[in-house]
Amino acid sequence: MPEFSHLLVCYAIAFGLANKVPMLHGKNEWLDKLLACTYCLGFHAGYLGYAVCHDPDLEFGFFEHLQVALAWALASAAFSYGADTLMQLSESWIKRDR
Repeated sequence: MPEFSHLLVCYAIAFGLANKVPMLHGKNEWLDKLLACTYCLGFHAGYLGYAVCHDPDLEFGFFEHLQVALAWALASAAFSYGADTLMQLSESWIKRDR
């Protein structure tokens, strides 16, 4: 299971793809829907994060890597959704106070 720092890496991947890579936006309807859904994008960022962060010395078989990558993807989806919701809420408080 990913640690908190790993979840932050996954959220950074999801946030970066959704907000900081303009070449991805407006290409097709499916990609636009994916980039608009924090939960969905967080899922895909989870297995990408696992690919970046996993320990290459682990002697897992294919199915063990698949299980761990799925756990990372699901944890990342939930974390990304929650973190993004909190960020939007805090931004609304900031905008309201001005």
